[in-house]
Amino acid sequence: MLRGDALRRTGDVVAARLFYERAAEEGSAAAARAVGETYDPLVLEEERVRGVRGDQIKAIDWYRKAILGGDAAAVDRMHRLITQTSG
Repeated sequence: MLRGDALRRTGDVVAARLFYERAAEEGSAAAARAVGETYDPLVLEEERVRGVRGDQIKAIDWYRKAILGGDAAAVDRMHRLITQTSG
């Protein structure tokens, strides 16, 4: 998670995603949420990430995994993504 966070702060969300995925595979719900955030078009826009396209379906899928793991913040992220992009 720490390496992923460091990469994400530099704007390298694709590399960060790999570290988050590894942590998520080991059972980290927070890491699963972080993977979702690297796909979330709203988060990417907020963080002003360039050169990476969001993927709402993948973001929701990862948020669901995080929720199943007990990550409460993922509930808020997923709800926001669904409500702000539906229409």
